[in-house]
Amino acid sequence: MPNHLRITNEDADYVDGIHTNPGFFGFLAPFGDADYYIGFGGPIQTGCMEINVFEAFVCSHMKSHDIYTKTITSKNYIATACGNPLRAFSGLCDNNKKVVMGEHTSTDANGDFFINIDDKNRPQRKRSIRNVISKIPILSKMF
Repeated sequence: MPNHLRITNEDADYVDGIHTNPGFFGFLAPFGDADYYIGFGGPIQTGCMEINVFEAFVCSHMKSHDIYTKTITSKNYIATACGNPLRAFSGLCDNNKKVVMGEHTSTDANGDFFINIDDKNRPQRKRSIRNVISKIPILSKMF
């Protein structure tokens, strides 16, 4: 899509983007003041994996609408600031700034944020590699 047709952070006083299908029907690069990457930024979301690839991409892309709608009545969508999805998934950003995403986002929220969502588009406590390692006695002593 040509750049002049894309939404950017200059299109409104504050733009928050929800990325559920980056690189396919959605944009991988940040475009808002705050950008929320669902499911650690993967192109296929939970609940969309049991169908063919094309439909999985469509399903994933459409989740952004439902997730945003749910944020209108809920402040439970807490996202974590992080510079990239690998650091977010590995738990290296767990102590970073947390913000409420969607309708109740503060305009002080700027940058890239990550949040894990379940198959019904509800916030989910993520299971990062750090959480898994801490449950294995021999490995937990190494980290």
